[in-house]
Amino acid sequence: MTKKIDRLRQWTSEKLGNEQKTQESEDFRELEYEINMRYEGTERLHQSMALYVRNLSKRRELDELEKTSPIDILGQAMAIYGDEFVADSTYGQALYRLGVANQKLARHQEIFVERINKNFLEGIEKSVAQFKDCQAARKKLEYRRLAYDTALSKVQKTKREDARLEEEVRAQRIKYEEAGEDVVRKMNSIRDAESDNLGDLVDFFEAECEYYERCNEVLVNLRKNWVSEYVETLHCVSN
Repeated sequence: MTKKIDRLRQWTSEKLGNEQKTQESEDFRELEYEINMRYEGTERLHQSMALYVRNLSKRRELDELEKTSPIDILGQAMAIYGDEFVADSTYGQALYRLGVANQKLARHQEIFVERINKNFLEGIEKSVAQFKDCQAARKKLEYRRLAYDTALSKVQKTKREDARLEEEVRAQRIKYEEAGEDVVRKMNSIRDAESDNLGDLVDFFEAECEYYERCNEVLVNLRKNWVSEYVETLHCVSN
């Protein structure tokens, strides 16, 4: 309890400008600034990607037993309704074929979301966990720094030599330096993980390209016959 009170007094004195505090090196502060920048950017990326995935993954109740995506619901509605028309109904055929196409788009969307979740989003969450671990280590460093400065302040204010106090300063300095080394290791690990982050980003880009290419292929294949066939029908009817 006494040590906690002493650290609180040291902290208060520092805030009031009555005590000097031990400062980390310039290299440490520059690295910490970079890591804080990376953390804020990764947090924003994580939040926006999670929102993006949630929107793509939204499900609606089609019946009591099944939940599916809005585009799949639309595709099923079109296909079922189109199938109810007589076989030679142009409108019925158009509805059915467009409905089936939308159901295919829904399947591609599911594959895309699954790949994002498995690779890119998991990678971001791993990075966020690294930052959290580093923050915890940084808090521990500040705690050790405060304990060290508290012991140092006691020695400076003592007018006679006190071996016990000097030993406390030495012990607290060692703990402070070890905590600082731990923070630096964790910050460097975050920096070194950039190649993994890039790999996850490239995989997301490839997944995005494949998703839109497959969706485009579905629509292009449908359009080859669907549009021209039904436009010609409309022209015949109007003439």
